[in-house]
This record gives sequence, structure tokens and C-alpha cells, in this order.
Amino acid sequence: MPLIDNLVTRFPNGVTNLPVSDIFNSLNEPDPSIYVRDFDDFVNYLVTDWNAVSGVGTPVRAVQAGFGGLLRVQTSAASGDNSYLQRNNPNFQVITGTTPKPFYFECRIAQTDDATNGVFVAGLQIAVAANNFLTPVNGIFFRKSAAQTGLELVSRAASVETTTGNIFTIVAATAYKFQFFFDGIDSLWAAVNGNTLAKLTPAALPSVLMGPTVGIQAGTAVVRNMDIDQLLTLQER
Repeated sequence: MPLIDNLVTRFPNGVTNLPVSDIFNSLNEPDPSIYVRDFDDFVNYLVTDWNAVSGVGTPVRAVQAGFGGLLRVQTSAASGDNSYLQRNNPNFQVITGTTPKPFYFECRIAQTDDATNGVFVAGLQIAVAANNFLTPVNGIFFRKSAAQTGLELVSRAASVETTTGNIFTIVAATAYKFQFFFDGIDSLWAAVNGNTLAKLTPAALPSVLMGPTVGIQAGTAVVRNMDIDQLLTLQER
């Protein structure tokens, strides 16, 4: 006798997001190709998918035992040392106009040590130059700066920076889900744990290709750690 869960809505004939005119109109599941999709749950860490030589000092990146998959990103013990992850090839871009392409970024991370003196970023950036992921020439990302616990959403276009200012207070050893959304027109929306906290409308947005980027930097001469649970970026095709 099967176990019956009456709380589940069932569509035995399937569900589709395609128009009747599409040749795949009888596909009984949503068409996944509608979005450019980059997702990593870090159950495994494939070094060749990422910039493998990334950081100041002796950076460490290694899978940790933990529910759902965890990647530990660790600095060495000198102020200014850092460690980061960035996709080898950038695949996302701000596209507006007659065919706008909204995009979504989400990550779940925990700064495991000192929330005040650990510095981190998470978002989309151009290829990191000179290990500087805090103020890249182009990028859209969350940033927590040194000597404080405030989180901000930052847009940098040709080195011109626009920021929300502090929108959330970080606590050490606490996992947070950081999310931002680009509306395809001119604005960015920031959220933490699903709660929308700020809107940012820069005078200009970066126009170049960008890739998922997460990094941590030591604000003092102590090893700093960050655990990444997952990274997700979606953009309409």
C-alpha cells in the first residue's frame, strides 16, 4: 500500500513553461534552457572549474564535512592576506533595452570567525586583477568591509562605485543566504534570507561579462575562514 501525502499537489500529465506553438510543447517538465544557470552545492569541489591560484599569502580552499556540502575558503595569518573563488569563464552580463535579461544571484555562506575583522565579498565580478576583489573595476556584489559588521550591496562600473550603505549586520558563525536581483532595466534589489532590504539604482551599471566570485580577506594578522554552502546565478536567455 503506497504512502499517501495529501499535502502534495500532483500533475501526472506534467507542467510546461512553453507556448503551444513550440515544437517541445508536449514536454511534461519545465524547459530548463530558459535560463543561463550556474549552480554549485559544493558536495564536491572541482578545482578546474575555478581560478585555482587565487589569493594573497597561502590561500586554502577545501571541501568540509557538513550537511548539504561545504567549501572552506581560508586565508593565511597576515593582515591583507585573502582567498577567493571565481569561475574561470565569465558568463553573465547586464543586458537592458528592447530585450532585457534580468538575473538572479544567491549564495549561502558563513563567516566562521570574527565578524568584525573578516572582510568578504559575494557576487558577480570581472576577472579579479592583482587579487583585488574588494574594489574591482566592474562588478555587482555584496561586501562586508574591515573593522565593522555591516553588509552592503555594491555596483561598480568602470571603477565608479554606487552602494546601498549598510543594510544588514553580520554575526560570526552564522550561515546567511545573500540574494540580489537585477530587474533588466536599471535597478538592483538586495535581500538576506529572503527578506528584501534595499533597492539600488546606479547612474551606470557594469556592461562587461562577469562571473560568480566569493572571497574572504584578513583584516588583522589572524587566519580567517568562510564556509560556502552554495552558489547560484540565473539569467534569462
